[in-house]
Amino acid sequence: MAKLFANHGVKVTIVLTPLNAARFNTILEQAKASNLNIEFISLRFPGQEAGLPEGFENMDALPSLNLTLQFFAASSMLQKPLEKWLEELESLPNCIISDICFPWTTEIGLNFKIPRLVFYTIMLLLFSV
Repeated sequence: MAKLFANHGVKVTIVLTPLNAARFNTILEQAKASNLNIEFISLRFPGQEAGLPEGFENMDALPSLNLTLQFFAASSMLQKPLEKWLEELESLPNCIISDICFPWTTEIGLNFKIPRLVFYTIMLLLFSV
């Protein structure tokens, strides 16, 4: 999706956590090599503060589904660092595109007057069965 937007002249910023950036390194390197206007920023994932073992920054990597609530609590803690990053920008983004699993991005959009689009990937799983 980022490449699609960037191919049409849109500057794209992808926000990742360090382990997710490492996980998708090949894709990120291809995007950088394409000379498209795609930027990557990394926010530290506060998993341990929410009770997760160290090294788990993605739902499918959790050692137990019993840690789902802690994962979403940690994800919610990303709101403040993202707000701080936005406050430091010279100009704000035109929109926020986020997964349905990050509902706190709605509040960021409202606070900064940035429209938010929801990328609802869960439904894809239902239609692929």
